[in-house]
Amino acid sequence: MKTVQRLKLRQERGALIEGVVSGSSAAQAGLQKNDVVVKWDGEQIESAREMSRHIRETPAGRTVRLGVFRDGRELEVSVKIGERAAFVSRPLQG
Repeated sequence: MKTVQRLKLRQERGALIEGVVSGSSAAQAGLQKNDVVVKWDGEQIESAREMSRHIRETPAGRTVRLGVFRDGRELEVSVKIGERAAFVSRPLQG
């Protein structure tokens, strides 16, 4: 089954979270494995590469709002940018 269908996504865009480091800011915000980040402070996220760029360019300590797809629904999660390896994302193909 394609990742898009398995995760109940409307379309193939965003960054799939493959794992969350225990105790990290991402974990504290409630991000979970298989969440798909589709927005960063209201801006559409098209790919894992774009998500990585936002993480690199955002100063540590700043809080951002993420639009996250989980179980076919979009929710909003606020995450304080901290350690850079708090979660791992990858493209949705496959």
